[in-house]
Amino acid sequence: MADYAETLLGALQLAAPAGTVIARDLPAADLRIYHLGNNRLHAEIYRRALAEPGVVVIHDAVLHHFLLGALSPTEYVEEFIYNYGEWSRHIAEELWRDRAACAADPRFFRYPMLRRAVERAKAVIVHNPGAAAIAREHGAKNIHIVPHFYQPAGQPPATTHAAAPTTHKPALTPTPVATTAQTDAPAHTIHAEAPSPHAITSAPSSHTNTPTSTSHADTLPPSPNVSTSATQATTPTFTPHANAPNHPAPDGFAIERFRQRAGIAPGATLFGIFGYLRETKRLIPAIKAFRRLHAVRPATALLIAGDIVSRDLERLLASEPPHPAIHRVGHLPDADFLVAAASVDCCLNLRYPPAGETSGIAIRLMGLGKPVIVTEGPETADIPESACLRVSAGPKETEELFAHMAFIAEFPYLAKDIGQAAASHIRQHHSLESAAMQYLQVIDSIK
Repeated sequence: MADYAETLLGALQLAAPAGTVIARDLPAADLRIYHLGNNRLHAEIYRRALAEPGVVVIHDAVLHHFLLGALSPTEYVEEFIYNYGEWSRHIAEELWRDRAACAADPRFFRYPMLRRAVERAKAVIVHNPGAAAIAREHGAKNIHIVPHFYQPAGQPPATTHAAAPTTHKPALTPTPVATTAQTDAPAHTIHAEAPSPHAITSAPSSHTNTPTSTSHADTLPPSPNVSTSATQATTPTFTPHANAPNHPAPDGFAIERFRQRAGIAPGATLFGIFGYLRETKRLIPAIKAFRRLHAVRPATALLIAGDIVSRDLERLLASEPPHPAIHRVGHLPDADFLVAAASVDCCLNLRYPPAGETSGIAIRLMGLGKPVIVTEGPETADIPESACLRVSAGPKETEELFAHMAFIAEFPYLAKDIGQAAASHIRQHHSLESAAMQYLQVIDSIK
């Protein structure tokens, strides 16, 4: 999310009309933009969003786990009642008692606790129809759906400036975030707030009332040296190279070298799971489906890339027997992620229970032309049927996932067609330039 905010800031600075300054760390501003997520690191931004309402960007349309980690028992119950009424007091008390199960218990996702954040906002920006519906149910009035942007690899860095004309359409790419200055007083100043990229992985909590559970609020990314699960026991050691700026699109040599170093058998159909790993990513059903697939299609492999951020999930994965075709790597710097993403033949990007989020990883893999298997729901409803594969949440999840994975392995040319349709959809609806212009339209509508 911090990378999203920083990249967007550079794009907004480039696209902003003359006389408008968009920057971080402005002591005073006409309007403030707040990026909020379901994580205790957002506590200070949440507080500022309530104190000085502005544009709230909801990346996770469930803030329940964040509030579990930020509030005392009494504060939590009162906040729950504020969202859902006095009649719900007994539900709040029950959920507080059961908070150790909040990472995967659907009840905690059924009550997003979003009201206070969105009802005070001058505008609310979300990334998909599901999140818009949740925000509306919690009192948001001025809601805008801005699709999560995709930025292709290899674009040159952008140069920020203070006063770009609205007709200027440069190549929009990441830029360092800095306060923009002008010799003349600007007509409008807009302040953007989000946790820094480093804070997402390393900043300590500003609260001490954290639950003794494996909730989203209490499962921050550990260090890259997280202990490995049993599925990694037979995997050759993989050491990613240093993260380099302005990462180029990986070529065939880089892809083949990655697969060799990760221990992927030549010619294998490679499925990939990426990102911070928690129960909602559905790893156990995915591993179960893959084991069944590999028994009938040996020329397949599964790459699991990312840090485990749930102690319960880590224990479950440790109990899984080793499998020679399941390969685990830890956190990947962005340059290595790009190579790994280009190396897979299909991405598994499941979510249940959902939190109203749009997966940035799914958007990136689709942008690369990879078929992506997603969980059916309002969060993915705006993806065309031809551009992804969907599985239903519930008892049929593993069976449907196995069927889709078998389809990808059996018909690679059809899988390629799905990936090309995905890339076309992303180009048409998820460009960074388009997202920046939509943000500016929202800003202009409330000035």
